[in-house]
Amino acid sequence: MKGIVHIHFNGKKERLQFNRFAFDELKTYLFKDKPSTMLVTEGELMKSVIHRWKENESLLLKQLVFAGIAGDSYITDDEPRLTKEEIGQFIAHAKYEELLEVWKVFIEASGLDLTPDKDAQAEPEEQTDDEKKKVMKTS
Repeated sequence: MKGIVHIHFNGKKERLQFNRFAFDELKTYLFKDKPSTMLVTEGELMKSVIHRWKENESLLLKQLVFAGIAGDSYITDDEPRLTKEEIGQFIAHAKYEELLEVWKVFIEASGLDLTPDKDAQAEPEEQTDDEKKKVMKTS
């Protein structure tokens, strides 16, 4: 569970690390009403990420960038170098490709594979008459 990506912020290159620290920071944000996020599973985390993605992808990306900055900073016991407000400014004006790269590295660090399945993209085969009858009987 590790991924590194660089973003360009105010003329500087900033490193984001998606590691245990970053994922804990993300859990704290997504599950702020839970008394402890220690027992939140990776599956629960990813369901919540997808839910937030559907609600507002820019706000999720803002939190992913902050988590990645925190993941890099916490390794050396430093505070995150950028505030959430500064990251909000970055997200508001960032290039699509840069945000997409953050998302891709986060997904890879999460252990997910979003590569389209060739079988899922294949054209569906025509149903035989017997298959159509079975579907009609069960309906």
